[in-house]
Amino acid sequence: MFLAGVLTDAEVDCGQPLEGEVCPGLEECGRCAEVCPVAAIPSSAPTGAHLAEVRSLDAEACAGACQPFGPDRMVEHLADLFASKSAAEAVDIARSPATQQIFYNLTVQRQGAYTGCQSCQLVCPVGADYAEVDR
Repeated sequence: MFLAGVLTDAEVDCGQPLEGEVCPGLEECGRCAEVCPVAAIPSSAPTGAHLAEVRSLDAEACAGACQPFGPDRMVEHLADLFASKSAAEAVDIARSPATQQIFYNLTVQRQGAYTGCQSCQLVCPVGADYAEVDR
């Protein structure tokens, strides 16, 4: 689920908090688990299990897929650069495609944040408009 907010001075009637789960769960849906490239979302649960009992995420695996050239990768890359054994090796690392991707993410920051995968968000059916966009 992707949440956002709007700052306004307009008069807005507040809705009520949602009662119950927004996610239909693995038994009814499971699209997010099916498309996750690193299996960070559990793909099975005991029949009839309440969603809160089985909800979990391998956050480390998700971050690795979601941010392949994010802050952690940048630190690793710079460590490799500083630990290089020769000037030629350092030049190779500095001119590598990984350096280009890291620089791109630092300067452009897709959608204002380090991001990459988002497969789970793209297939999530939550929301009344899903039938219209699922084509």
